[in-house]
This record gives sequence, structure tokens and C-alpha cells, in this order.
Amino acid sequence: MTTKNEWSIDELSQLLDVPTRTIREYRTMGLLAPPAKRGRVGVYDIEHGTGLELIGRLQARGYSLAGI
Repeated sequence: MTTKNEWSIDELSQLLDVPTRTIREYRTMGLLAPPAKRGRVGVYDIEHGTGLELIGRLQARGYSLAGI
């Protein structure tokens, strides 16, 4: 992407070791904000990465996705 703080869904998935399907599911559930659009491509930023890390930590503590 244009800077090292912006990623495609595939790049974010690899960076955080989270399947792209999971990222899409979290977006659908409203746990993550939709990505910014650059043409037809979704661009994820540090806020999305932080959100994914937070979801992972909360799940590790026993919270359900419904509770998050």
C-alpha cells in the first residue's frame, strides 16, 4: 500500500496471523470498522490492527464475540 501503516486485507491477515475470513466476519458483526476504499481496494490501517489484537486478547480471556 502507500505507507507501511496501511495494508490490504491479505497483508493484514499475514501480519497478524488472522485468516481473512475472520477479518471479514468481524466487519460483518460490527467489531471492526469497514476499511477505507482506494478505488475498489479496501485499505486497513493501524486502528484495524489494534482492534484485531484487542479482540484476540479478549477471546483469550474467555469473552465471547457477542460479549465483545
